[in-house]
Amino acid sequence: MSAAIWTLTYRIRTADRERYLEWFHDIHIPEKLARPGYTWAAHYEEINAAGDPAYVAFFGGSASRVFYDPSRAQLKPQQNPQTREMMGLRVNGTNAIFVEEWQEQRAETTAPDTAAAISLDCVSVAGHDEAFGVFVVQTLAPTLLQSDGARAVHKWLNSAGKPRHAVLTTYRSVAVAEANSPAWGSDNGKALQAQTERPYGNAFMAKRLWPPA
Repeated sequence: MSAAIWTLTYRIRTADRERYLEWFHDIHIPEKLARPGYTWAAHYEEINAAGDPAYVAFFGGSASRVFYDPSRAQLKPQQNPQTREMMGLRVNGTNAIFVEEWQEQRAETTAPDTAAAISLDCVSVAGHDEAFGVFVVQTLAPTLLQSDGARAVHKWLNSAGKPRHAVLTTYRSVAVAEANSPAWGSDNGKALQAQTERPYGNAFMAKRLWPPA
């Protein structure tokens, strides 16, 4: 697992899906991975989407500095017409640069670029960050990993802005992911929910599109 992860979330209209994915997988991802410091990539599509599907893309880096030199703003003027057109198809797009704080895994682990499915839960809990950390370490991660479905739990921290925290869980199959979504049902989880801001909604459940199986 890399030290830093550039995460993008967005929707693509169903009518634009095929041409966007062809560009993203065959052109854009290889271009990104050719840059110094980029170590891996993965692209996931929302499971059981209601309407136009949502997507999450991950680009791993050797350190967060990789994504600041050049920065996203500095890269934008260098985009060719096709890239501008394809990025213009994204709806409600967001970006975040996370650094990995820790990971916990089963003996048979699954990395984010090889997992069949993932859940991504992004939250901000202003003034309750320590309590959230305790909840993830002592309750959420052990609960997920004691099931037969989750392979690994990764805790990420945003290097700039919101959402402050992210919890990525990898699964060995889509069916297992659907049956084992993150649950905040414990006493400390319920206490935190009132303080939690989830800019992307509840935990995002998605299946891997790239790399292909």
